[in-house]
Amino acid sequence: LTWLPVARGLEHVASAAPRLEKLKLAFYAEDAVWSGLEEEEWDGAPPPLSDWLRSLKHPNLTCLDLSDCDWGDWGAGLLSGLRGAHLPRLIELNVSMDPEYAEQCAGVDNRSVVHLARNFPRLQSLDLEGNHQVGNKAVKALAEHCSGLVTLNLQRTSIRDDELVVWLPKLPKLMRLAIGDDCFG
Repeated sequence: LTWLPVARGLEHVASAAPRLEKLKLAFYAEDAVWSGLEEEEWDGAPPPLSDWLRSLKHPNLTCLDLSDCDWGDWGAGLLSGLRGAHLPRLIELNVSMDPEYAEQCAGVDNRSVVHLARNFPRLQSLDLEGNHQVGNKAVKALAEHCSGLVTLNLQRTSIRDDELVVWLPKLPKLMRLAIGDDCFG
């Protein structure tokens, strides 16, 4: 399995489906190893999944669902690839982590959420469930940059209630908030 066809495929999503509004990507790090790309060949660096995300240029995409992605140990770095994506209408992002993989994978961290908040200030819905490295800095960034959030899922993250209460008033449109089940904090 080579990464190039998938990267090229994402580069052409806009032209192939110009009216596409919702996109769900699935990637499992284990499958890449099973497909003949040995972990040693990655040489400790992530495969160019961040390049795939960076190559997303789609003017109509409003929803991106990465919840079925097992990023292995590189979740935070790979997701930072969204910084270069051109998704001007993106309002819904799901990067929730399956409980089965949550303890094994790095997932999304504070730094990733800060980048997301700065680059996608129009977000209205964000699902961070299960990303145990997401903490208070993430909530602060969301409150400062994404004041239009309507739905926010912070279940099974490391966000403390006392910090959350400080930043909630800066999210005046928030109607749905999921918190709790903090088994990592």
